[in-house]
Amino acid sequence: MAYLSDERCKVMGGSDAIKIMQGKWNKLYREKKKLDEVDDLSNVFRVQLGVFTQKFNLEWFIKQNPHFGIEFEEKGFVMPGAENMVKIIYRGHVDAIVMNTKNNERYVFEAKHSSGFQNQERMINYYMPQIQFYLALCHNETENLIFSVIHGNEINVSTIQFNKEYVRIMLDKMEDFWEHILANKEPKDQNDFAINQDSIKIDQKVKRDLCSNNHFRMLSDKYIETKPQFDIHSQVKKELLDTLEESDAEIYNDDIIIKQKNRRRTITIKEKANGTS
Repeated sequence: MAYLSDERCKVMGGSDAIKIMQGKWNKLYREKKKLDEVDDLSNVFRVQLGVFTQKFNLEWFIKQNPHFGIEFEEKGFVMPGAENMVKIIYRGHVDAIVMNTKNNERYVFEAKHSSGFQNQERMINYYMPQIQFYLALCHNETENLIFSVIHGNEINVSTIQFNKEYVRIMLDKMEDFWEHILANKEPKDQNDFAINQDSIKIDQKVKRDLCSNNHFRMLSDKYIETKPQFDIHSQVKKELLDTLEESDAEIYNDDIIIKQKNRRRTITIKEKANGTS
């Protein structure tokens, strides 16, 4: 256990952004004011594994995308808060800045390591404050961040775009917190600030809310209503087709015919069963 360095007590960084948006204001305040020690992560295996695999993660991305090149590794950015009512220095160190040599576009590169039980969407949601914070710091360089996550023994890569409205709300909350630092007034924890992320482009796509679309509602209701029957139908069809043996050209009864030819299997309803074939 140890206290935060004097330097980290004077600035707000990417991990701070996560705590702010999670509402963990009291813990962060007490760490910044050196009232509480911070956790020593040097002996936490999963944390150190993430540190160890960071370089490999970046090198693997470059190997799989040879049109990308590394411009900087472990690059620091500082955004002074002189334009704000309260004086905050926002600072962060990104894992890398990479460039697409086909179009000379730069990207922030952020590497993470997680268990195989965490999917990419949950990781993006958890780290979104840090992602948008880094994009705000690097706004003069790029509006895009490559988020590369090792999940167990698999890897997923997403490209996330800077979102001005998300950053505006987040920085407002960080300013509100910093007022407590300046006033030496210990804050209570806040509710999780769940900002709607639908408009944030991830892999060039957004989410759309169609709750007010009546036609979509009608279709979704019908889908839910008919799904059990469809599931039963699909299971019965599978069992019927599995009845075929390798030597069978067809099997039948009074109602249906099941044929197989060249690995293709079909079920036909006889006309006398329902007037169709």
